Amino acid sequence: PDDDDDDDADADADDGHRAAAAAEGAARGFVRSALPSLVVEYEWWMRERVVVVDGHVLNRYVVDATGPRPEAYREDVATAAGDGRIYGDLAAAAESGWDFSSRWMRDNETLRSTSTRDVVPVCLNALMLKFEANLAAMHYFLHSDDRGDARAWNEAKSASAESALTDDGEYAAGFRRFARASAERRAAIAAALWRGDCWRDHWLGEETKKKCDGPYASDFVPLWAGAADDFDDETQRRIVDSLVASTLVRDGGVLTSVVDSGQQWDRPNAWPPLQHLLIRGLQRLRISRAADLAETLASRWLRSTYAGWKETGHMFEKYDALHPGRRGQGGEYLPQLGFGWTNGVVLDLLASPGGPLGTLSVVESSSSSSSFTDGG
Repeated sequence: PDDDDDDDADADADDGHRAAAAAEGAARGFVRSALPSLVVEYEWWMRERVVVVDGHVLNRYVVDATGPRPEAYREDVATAAGDGRIYGDLAAAAESGWDFSSRWMRDNETLRSTSTRDVVPVCLNALMLKFEANLAAMHYFLHSDDRGDARAWNEAKSASAESALTDDGEYAAGFRRFARASAERRAAIAAALWRGDCWRDHWLGEETKKKCDGPYASDFVPLWAGAADDFDDETQRRIVDSLVASTLVRDGGVLTSVVDSGQQWDRPNAWPPLQHLLIRGLQRLRISRAADLAETLASRWLRSTYAGWKETGHMFEKYDALHPGRRGQGGEYLPQLGFGWTNGVVLDLLASPGGPLGTLSVVESSSSSSSFTDGG
């Protein structure tokens, strides 16, 4: 019997090793198959959606549309009122996902003042920064086939173009290309979008200068992309203080903006992807105040989504940050039920290890103990 037990244990160990080896191969195979398509996508953005600001290459949303959007034909014709130029700006705002918002409006109030092509968006360039860093890491990962997946990926995320992969192989060259692109993007964001305590969209040209340029929740998305990872503690503290002072942080989540435009990507709405980006971005910072604020935002968001579900039996695509649990409002259509990104954010926060994020008990709590005061 003892020999049989030993044989079974050896067989189990062999099965485990084979499964681990298969998983390693599957991970590299997946990255290898996806990488060419990702590079094509990146090159499209760098060919079709670029703008130069003070010598720095950045990205923007711009669509060469000469007519109304097919899905919103009547609405666009009414908005344009004979001004055909605005069709491209409305389509570009839809391309951004922020359709619609005072963020794209020169006067903060009317859709007819939408001028999306004149905006160099903070969040888009943060996404591109993350895209470039990920492409560099994927090339490094595939180059390092003599290491286990976890070790190779951890090395890839911290490698720099100057210190790693000096050979002439395909993946080494790809790594260097995208590591340099990421470094250049980081410098461009710092030069054109950084304001000393947060980032802000850049408006092109004095003739299109915006009446008011923030704050918007998107001002802090670069935290998620790692743009502040290397900032000193004092600068990181200023960023956190800026978010707290912005009046965006409310009981029901982080407001998208402080502007009551009637559009859905403005006050009073709080959108799940933005909550997630800000929470994860704050968690990247070294200072304890950032971690505390991230925990507060996550706790409030879980409470709000739970309150809405408990009252209605539904999860919503957006929420009212001023009234926890209430569905969002504004825009061109009725608030949608479901909802994929809402469920995904909640599940990710609940799965986070440690603290109140890892337990449902925080959701049932009727009060929030927090040192972060809401705006008026």
